[in-house]
Amino acid sequence: MLTRPDVLVLGGGGVLGEAWMMGVLAGLEDGSGFDLRACEYFVGTSAGSIVAAHLVAGNPPRRPSSIDAELELDGEQPIAEL
Repeated sequence: MLTRPDVLVLGGGGVLGEAWMMGVLAGLEDGSGFDLRACEYFVGTSAGSIVAAHLVAGNPPRRPSSIDAELELDGEQPIAEL
């Protein structure tokens, strides 16, 4: 039987690492049925600390498509292409 992890440890990786971790965590939640926000402890370095703070704040992991939507300015070009 699977049990919820007590500690979630997330490493660094910059902006791409943050997006990658969010996608992986969303996939883990979908596949396992765990709500990773329910972990007792969170440990994160660099981008991992940002993702951990996002989860501790009660937000679910974001999928890359929702991250892309946040980067658009009034439906125009994404910020990265400006």
